[in-house]
Amino acid sequence: MVLEVTRAARYVPGTNLRSVATGASWLYALPTLDLSCVVCLGTPGSATLTGLAGRAGRVVVVEPDTRERRRATAWVGRHAADGRVEVAATAAGVPDGAAALVVLGRAAARRVAVDGGRGAGRPDGPVAQLRRLLAPGGLVHADLGIGPAPHGLEAALAGITGGVRRAWVTPSRGEVRTAAPDGDDAATTFLLEQGMSGRSVDLADLKRTLRRRLTERAEGAGPLSAEPTITPVLTTAVTAAPSPPRPPGGRRLGALRGPAQRSLEGAQRLVDRAERVVVGSGPLGRLGRRHTLVGAPADVLGDGPPRYLVDVAAASGVDVRGMRWGLAAPGEYGSRKVLVLLFGPGPDAPLECVVKLTRDPVLNPRLDNEFAGLRLLAEREVANVPRAVFHGRHAGLTLLGQSAMDGRAFDAVTSRAADCPRLLDAVDWVTALGTRTVARGTAPDAVRDAAVDLTERFCTLYGSDAAERTALLGHAEALGAQPVPVVVQHGDLGTWNLRVDAAGRTVVLDWEAIEPAGLPLLDLFYLVRTFALLSAGPGRDHDRGFRRDLLEPGPLHTALAGTTRRYCEAVGVPAAAVEPLFALTWVHRAVKEATRLRPGRLQHGQYVNALRATLARPEAVRALAGRTVSAG
Repeated sequence: MVLEVTRAARYVPGTNLRSVATGASWLYALPTLDLSCVVCLGTPGSATLTGLAGRAGRVVVVEPDTRERRRATAWVGRHAADGRVEVAATAAGVPDGAAALVVLGRAAARRVAVDGGRGAGRPDGPVAQLRRLLAPGGLVHADLGIGPAPHGLEAALAGITGGVRRAWVTPSRGEVRTAAPDGDDAATTFLLEQGMSGRSVDLADLKRTLRRRLTERAEGAGPLSAEPTITPVLTTAVTAAPSPPRPPGGRRLGALRGPAQRSLEGAQRLVDRAERVVVGSGPLGRLGRRHTLVGAPADVLGDGPPRYLVDVAAASGVDVRGMRWGLAAPGEYGSRKVLVLLFGPGPDAPLECVVKLTRDPVLNPRLDNEFAGLRLLAEREVANVPRAVFHGRHAGLTLLGQSAMDGRAFDAVTSRAADCPRLLDAVDWVTALGTRTVARGTAPDAVRDAAVDLTERFCTLYGSDAAERTALLGHAEALGAQPVPVVVQHGDLGTWNLRVDAAGRTVVLDWEAIEPAGLPLLDLFYLVRTFALLSAGPGRDHDRGFRRDLLEPGPLHTALAGTTRRYCEAVGVPAAAVEPLFALTWVHRAVKEATRLRPGRLQHGQYVNALRATLARPEAVRALAGRTVSAG
């Protein structure tokens, strides 16, 4: 089926919002994620508690402080009313040997250290309590924060569980975003240099506040907090009424956003640079580093990557036991995958394998699709893409190991000009993907049905009026009136998914959205659009930029015309299909973007407005099509 992966998904506004990723990312550095019961001695942060509730069958928060216990109880009432999270003053109600994991708060860790320093500890003391709570082979986790561990804590945990491992984590406060075994300076340096370390101070919060206030002034609307709460269920479709049109003053106020955002981003870079020094491997970093401790049986801890990952790889015949490792858990979106980076065993050995891991079983199909897609690309001998190494499941979550690809981020090496050699090579790569994977002879009705399906979803999500719906369906029908070939389509070919190797060749990552039977040109148009956004820099007006870069004469428009012509000639795309495929590109992106927008903000999405600019300027799109395919 054409565009089968896209059409199999459901797109619900507000289900993948920025900065709502689940916490407790340190869980993925544990030997196992199969956690039937978790006991927290002390109240963790709300994001951590959310992450624990999502992974464990039962969570018990033991909080002796009355005020903190009331706060925890209130949180449970708002966010975990299904009974999986309990709050108690003592652990007396937890059966002996029930806890697969005990999470020590700061105060509890100090009490364990003091009690463990007495040798066997008191018969009714913290050490005895831990022994009683832990299941056979159970784990203990303690976040030490910055500075040394409480004296005697490591020895106490080793005595209770059989082994202990110390890890370096970042950022220096808040939710853990990276982790690596303490002492592996090469792994920690790599994580820092790749910008994976997260932020203790995030000025984006201030930026979002500024944006919200400017928007409220421009629209005369109430605060965003008044918008309805969206339950993140990915399998439910909704119809959103159109938002009110942008008032005349919106553009003037919008122009103020660019300078403010650029100033904030410049300040953020300075803060990030300082934080990397504070948490890095240098002398100052050793004073400012944050650490965690994990207690577990010594044979479960091992000397290499987390045990569950070793076992999944071994089931595919891959031995990763001796490899060095680091963990990165991006926190911007809940759909982002946890990454475990596997390095060669030597102290300076390079990155060899990247393991992607879902945070929620509902996202498993994305990694399953990527695994199948990487095998397909290998069969078609597509160059400069990862190869699948292993694939499996643990605790209901999919893991995908793939070969590491060398190179620098595209954003770091491009000149950002329309004639940038890096852009031209990326475009050539897209064309080569089309020519190597093209399948001609697809029934026109199959292409038409895919376009109509996607168009109907867009119209439902964005509340299209009759004129817009008629225009879009006209484009869909046009695709069914001619022999449009299908190709393997990346599905998310933004510049952030590109790297450039030492020879200057394009390397393409992140194939979760791959379409084995995709449509031609969609990857190309989207790539050029994201390049235009990158070239414009932060804070620019997306709508005006789209019209300027892709619909009006200029260097990038000229480059797009030439690359589109070459693609069509190489792949065999009819001239008459260029205009409807251009429109369908933004339909495709807008449907996906809906999950990242609240219902009341749908009409402000960049791709719905790109589509409407396309429909409003048919002569410009036809001129582009006329330039891209020779008349004879």
